[in-house]
Amino acid sequence: MRFPAILAVVLAILPIACNTDTSAPVGQALDVPLLTDDAMVVGNVNVANSETALMVTLTTSAGWTFEKVRWAVGTELRHIPQTKGGEPIPGRFPLQRHSQAGATRETWRLPLIVEPGTVLTFAVNADVKFKAPKDDKSAPDPAHEGDDENCIVASSWGEGTPFPKMKGAMSFTYTVQASAPPSLEGMYRTHTQEQWSSDTNDKPTGYLAANFAAVFPNGVTLGSTTGFTAVFTSAAAIGTFLPESGAAGSLGGNCV
Repeated sequence: MRFPAILAVVLAILPIACNTDTSAPVGQALDVPLLTDDAMVVGNVNVANSETALMVTLTTSAGWTFEKVRWAVGTELRHIPQTKGGEPIPGRFPLQRHSQAGATRETWRLPLIVEPGTVLTFAVNADVKFKAPKDDKSAPDPAHEGDDENCIVASSWGEGTPFPKMKGAMSFTYTVQASAPPSLEGMYRTHTQEQWSSDTNDKPTGYLAANFAAVFPNGVTLGSTTGFTAVFTSAAAIGTFLPESGAAGSLGGNCV
């Protein structure tokens, strides 16, 4: 693991607008809802990573817009700015952004400085606004009203484990994903016994003869670590060894 203890510090000094890494995400992304202190869903937090970048995307539910977003991340809960009593301090979160008017989506891409399998702890806080038509009587809880009687402003958090002493404040965890192992798909050609000597423009025996030495400069060994093996050092050796017909069978001894 590379520098896990200073993750929060490094993120704090990174330019927020530095989103030049366009690498594709790997593994499974995480989605958690944005909840107000009375458990109203007002949006979503999506966390993902590529091999080189950490990606965090916030979106609002229909009718809601962002006012300001603040978040922090570290390899331990203690990396989240908080009081000695464990109350989070959103004003000191290292990643902050005042949203443009009407914004429904906020995105960050930051350099990934920890290894796959690392568990990261997030605290994501977003101020959101809902503006209902003047004659709309179905607006959300008026307890969150703003200056405009038809404008509701609320604080929301990414759903997870509650912080003590602050109603609605929560943290959640995300495990950094690894990329899929290299695939052998498309690297090998296979032929049935009947196809092996078929007279086509792409005759398998000709393909084997043309490519064997480059692909297997030291020969190729087939068999089992607990049984017999056959070692082929040339394409001609394979042609000599293969039967022309009959059912497949196991090796009766070692062959070179």
